[in-house]
Amino acid sequence: MTANMTIGGISTVISGQGQGALDALIIGLNKQLATNIFLVDYNEHTLGCNEQANAVAYIQLNIGGQRVCGVGISNDIVEASFYGVLSTLNRADFAGQLLAQVESA
Repeated sequence: MTANMTIGGISTVISGQGQGALDALIIGLNKQLATNIFLVDYNEHTLGCNEQANAVAYIQLNIGGQRVCGVGISNDIVEASFYGVLSTLNRADFAGQLLAQVESA
């Protein structure tokens, strides 16, 4: 999996391989950004009653010892999962933490 991301105004390419798209994203984040993010919990379900319905993904990550939750919604379950990870990172002020690390180095 390869993704272009902008974190704290800095563009970077995240690339990783894992047992699935979500695992690959987290491995790529850890590799590229020298972080320790772990998937703690993941759940998903449909928001409707047919194949056209949106999906919702609930994500709980351990980010530097802190458990943080996020939610993603999309008509594609992989995209909903990625949105859930991004939601979780935003709730943890992940960009602010990374910028603080860069400035102190």
